[in-house]
Amino acid sequence: MASRGKVFTLAEVSKHNTSKDCWLVINNKVYDVTKFLEDHPGGDEVLLSATGKDATDDFKDIGHSNSAMEMMDEYYVGDFVTNASSAPMVSGGKVFTLAEVSKHNSLKDCWLVINEKVYDVTEFLEDHPGGDEVLLSATGKDATDDFKDIGHSNSAMAMMDEYYVGDFVTNASLEAVVDGLTGRDVAVEEFVPNSSSDSISRLFSELAREKPRPYSHAELMKFTENFSIKIGSGGFGDVYKGQFPDGVAVAVKVLKNSHPDVMEKQFVAEVSTMGRTYHRNLIKLYGFCYEDNIKALVYEYMENGSLDKVLFKNHFDLQWGKLYNIAIEIARGISYLHDSCHPQIIHHDIKPGNVLLDSKFSPKVIDFGIARLNRDLSQFTQTGIRGTYGYVAPEICLGMQAVSYKCDVYSFGMMLFDILGSKRKGAGQGWLPGEVRDKFQQKQLDTIIMDCGIVEEEDKVDAKTLSIVALLCAEHNPRNRPSMSTVVKMLEGEIPLWTPVDPFPYYDSSSESSTIGSSTRTRHRGHS
Repeated sequence: MASRGKVFTLAEVSKHNTSKDCWLVINNKVYDVTKFLEDHPGGDEVLLSATGKDATDDFKDIGHSNSAMEMMDEYYVGDFVTNASSAPMVSGGKVFTLAEVSKHNSLKDCWLVINEKVYDVTEFLEDHPGGDEVLLSATGKDATDDFKDIGHSNSAMAMMDEYYVGDFVTNASLEAVVDGLTGRDVAVEEFVPNSSSDSISRLFSELAREKPRPYSHAELMKFTENFSIKIGSGGFGDVYKGQFPDGVAVAVKVLKNSHPDVMEKQFVAEVSTMGRTYHRNLIKLYGFCYEDNIKALVYEYMENGSLDKVLFKNHFDLQWGKLYNIAIEIARGISYLHDSCHPQIIHHDIKPGNVLLDSKFSPKVIDFGIARLNRDLSQFTQTGIRGTYGYVAPEICLGMQAVSYKCDVYSFGMMLFDILGSKRKGAGQGWLPGEVRDKFQQKQLDTIIMDCGIVEEEDKVDAKTLSIVALLCAEHNPRNRPSMSTVVKMLEGEIPLWTPVDPFPYYDSSSESSTIGSSTRTRHRGHS
């Protein structure tokens, strides 16, 4: 797939798209027409418009004759491999990735790879009983070294030609595909073009360089004991507890297929974002399954469930100091998404229900189903409301065109109010974020903190810090909100706190229904 060979994908062709370096594809052949452009001034408009795609139809439309095509032979550089034949998970072509090979892993359907060639050895197993142990152990990976180790001769390899089905595309050779198809750092929405198979092919090509691996439906059945232990469910689908053969616990999210378009967008969003993130406060994605009858994601298992149960149902009754540390760790995870991921990742649905706690109550942000990649680290046009009512930033609720990573900052601020309010005693109080704003303006924050049962001096200092940071994050104007890296520093006491400017300008304590885009306890408890 690299440029040194004679076979090129769209990834390679699309790199050559200027008047000084112009390639195009006609009838599955690749032509370097740079010299043609130099010799035929004025032809650049047609040729450049056809660069980076299959231009066969374009040339038919403008009536190029066979003799004109023969003239193009001078510029021939190689053959074109279409997306369909190069795409993982598409068995109809002659080029296969590990995603395809690993699906054929049983006695009745056994493929393996030797010297970058793919063989279907199912029939060989039938004719050579006893060979299944060696062959099945090599299935789904490059078995070249295995066959060298057991001394297979060249003649034995020649015998394998009978079972040849195609060539193997290694992770390294897929890099050209990835660079070309994802070199723009496309947003998650752009991963879902007209063809769903094209979308998934592009995604898997990119993931070939990342950590998550493909699993088959049969493997998931084994991991979960036929999906026998359900540990969660929601609009996205159901989550089951499972275990890898080495004993590592996993959570398997099986996506609902009632709305295929929505399901596929969620699958692409989660895998394309979580597949590229590595941080202790973000859930680890072990792998995925994408087959006709099931789309699923395999995550690390979190023993202590979701943060919303801790905050709203008083599970574990955590001390304030622990809750404060949880807030800092969540902020670190979101800061990593915004500042350390390239392209930047915007989660779009930060809330307690999307934070899980491990055995030591260390939090991990989950559920990237509506996340997006933000290539330019800037504002972008928002289409539709994303997120959960009560945590959605006002610029989204009000339909403003300019939306940025600051929408995550707002959601985090509303979650900080949840953390503070989880310690509040009694019932019937007003809307906590508005009350915190009023008490701050009246210089009476200590009153709120005492109402929340926080009495230790060090805890009171931290609670006051958390309250002010929550107000800063919830500023109505996104420009007045701090970045998440600044939030981390303020919570950790590394830098002085800013002064809130105008959080909740539409809040009126005498008429709580006047709030816009606001959240959490007590009025909106049912919307968490």
